[in-house]
Amino acid sequence: MQTSRTAQFLLYHKQSDQLLDVVTEVEPQHLGGGSSANVWTLQSQSGLDWVVKRERLVSSVYYKRILFFNESKFFREVYGKHSAFYFRSADDGSEPSQVVMRRLPGKELSNNETELTTPEDFVNAILAVLYSIKNLHKKGVVHGDIKGDNINLHRQPDGRFAAYPIDFGFSQFVGQFTIGGYADYMPTELKQRIPADFWQDSYMLCDLMNRFVDHYIFKKNYHHLKPLGEFICDNFFSMRFMTGELQYSVDGMIQLWTDYALHHNLTIAVVEEPINALSAEMEQEAARYLKSSFFEQSLERIKRACQWLSQYLSADELKEVTDFIEMARTLTDLQVAILKLLTLSSELSEQPSLKCPRMSFFKEKHAKSVLDRLLEMLPRELLPINLEFLAKPPIAPGVDSCLSF
Repeated sequence: MQTSRTAQFLLYHKQSDQLLDVVTEVEPQHLGGGSSANVWTLQSQSGLDWVVKRERLVSSVYYKRILFFNESKFFREVYGKHSAFYFRSADDGSEPSQVVMRRLPGKELSNNETELTTPEDFVNAILAVLYSIKNLHKKGVVHGDIKGDNINLHRQPDGRFAAYPIDFGFSQFVGQFTIGGYADYMPTELKQRIPADFWQDSYMLCDLMNRFVDHYIFKKNYHHLKPLGEFICDNFFSMRFMTGELQYSVDGMIQLWTDYALHHNLTIAVVEEPINALSAEMEQEAARYLKSSFFEQSLERIKRACQWLSQYLSADELKEVTDFIEMARTLTDLQVAILKLLTLSSELSEQPSLKCPRMSFFKEKHAKSVLDRLLEMLPRELLPINLEFLAKPPIAPGVDSCLSF
């Protein structure tokens, strides 16, 4: 399914306000959707993989705005501060809320039916999901909407399974009040707003395992997996509340499945902290691109500054500094190039043509030196901390060098 919609998003690094990426929706691929939103692929300048989640304009704009803001907030909390960007809807509802976020590996657990055919696959898939939610809980986050469509399952090249929760619209930090909303796979207590707690996710994990059995084993007639189905039925269909908590915590479920695997001589191959590993990888990718982008932008600014300064330089001086700039490959090279430009500017003698032709009374107040103008053009992040070694520079030309009426 494709759409003719075209949109472009500018993504900025929060701390430096540097452009992180430009992503465009050109002939996007529809990845999925639900009652409130659709997800589409995006093309990026950086090569990073992004998707956009766009709300359906069919219900309360205010309610959807809350969910989309929450989605962006907790996606960043879980996968890194530059993994998601929220674009607010128009107040009149004419433009939808949108979240641009990194595309996670794998595909929805609900769509893995052709890949999971052995007891080992099933056990590792379930363990991967449990370890993923355990990793999420270590961050103090309650997902609040665990189901097969909201977890990506990925088999890595080394054969290990990793799971990644998605769709954080109903997520909260533990202890904060839940967002109103209820579905049949949720505990009935969530029909009202109550403090978010990990047992709520545990309840939904048990429901997920029960549906796992019903869909993948019984309906698919995987008779060789019948013992696994009976194990799930015996242990998870009978789950009940006990003093406000489920019988098994996530750790308890992990232990139960681990014991099952060992008892049946199944090899366990899962990533135990998939969220931490993926978020670190994505932050490193963003940092590498930012560094590369910063280098290119800084190089262009230095070239423009050199071109402006060329009016005061001899041919030999200009060739020396230009050749060095052209060979620059690292930020250290750029810093050396800047130092060369600053040193040359400090050695310039005062030019007769730089004197203000009229209103000389205001000259000292309004004139700018060659160094001042050069400093305005150069990337300030690469400037040397101490400029006292430079001699007092002469006055540079320009519209600010004297008053005009």
